[in-house]
Amino acid sequence: MLLLLLLLLLLLLLLLLLLLLLLLLLLLLLLLLLLLLLLLLLLLLLLLLLLLLLLLLLLLLLLLLLLLLLLLHHHHHHHHHHHHHHHHHHHHHHHHHHHHHHHHHHHHHHHHHHHHHHHHHHLFYHVYYYYFYYYCHYNYYFYYYYYYYYNYYYYYYYYYYYYYYYYYYYYYYYYYYYFYYCYYYYYYYYYFYYYYYYYYYYYYYYYYYYYYYCYYFYYYYYY
Repeated sequence: MLLLLLLLLLLLLLLLLLLLLLLLLLLLLLLLLLLLLLLLLLLLLLLLLLLLLLLLLLLLLLLLLLLLLLLLHHHHHHHHHHHHHHHHHHHHHHHHHHHHHHHHHHHHHHHHHHHHHHHHHHLFYHVYYYYFYYYCHYNYYFYYYYYYYYNYYYYYYYYYYYYYYYYYYYYYYYYYYYFYYCYYYYYYYYYFYYYYYYYYYYYYYYYYYYYYYCYYFYYYYYY
């Protein structure tokens, strides 16, 4: 009888040990699963971080492109404008007047190319004269000079860097190209009128009507 009891106890102990082992195995499995989950989470986080970095890079690239476009457009449309204003570029003063006359001269020359365009300008000019004059006079220059001086170092380092290259390449490209520019650019400008102006009107609706007219007012004002 005693022997039987001992055997039973042993069996119970074995069972308990087995149960404990099973429990330990289960715990180990759970821990492994948790570790795997953690690893997965870490991987996901890393992927998200990479995606965010890529997005940031893309945004930075887009911003840089936009800045370049803006600078190039500002420059392209208004570098004479700036020169007019800044004493260190004062020697351009009369060339620009010349250029401007040339420009008007060619408006008449290529009348058939952009008759409605010209007409549109005048209409716009008459209707919005005071508003634009006010806007140009007070707002545009504040904005522009704020922009200009706020980014003074950046812009000027870029400006001088750009301008040294630009003037060496523009002095013989500017004096000869601006006469050529009036012919060539007007052909280019108006032959590709729809392509250019659709882009212009969609992209530069604000820019064109404000800045182009600012540019005109400025000249009218100073004449």
